Amino acid sequence: MSETTQCMIQGCNSAADIIIELKGQQLVLCRTHFKGLISRLSRVAERSGAAYPSRIKLVKM
Repeated sequence: MSETTQCMIQGCNSAADIIIELKGQQLVLCRTHFKGLISRLSRVAERSGAAYPSRIKLVKM
């Protein structure tokens, strides 16, 4: 990953730390937004017994 790659979350100017391949698309996230994604998946798993990254809805804002 190049040094100039930024997190893909709108309004975030942090450098990207993590790339996730999901449904044929790459999610390029900083550590903060990656942790947020993991937290949301964890909450879903606690409520429903399972969480599947493939069910994440990608929305361009």
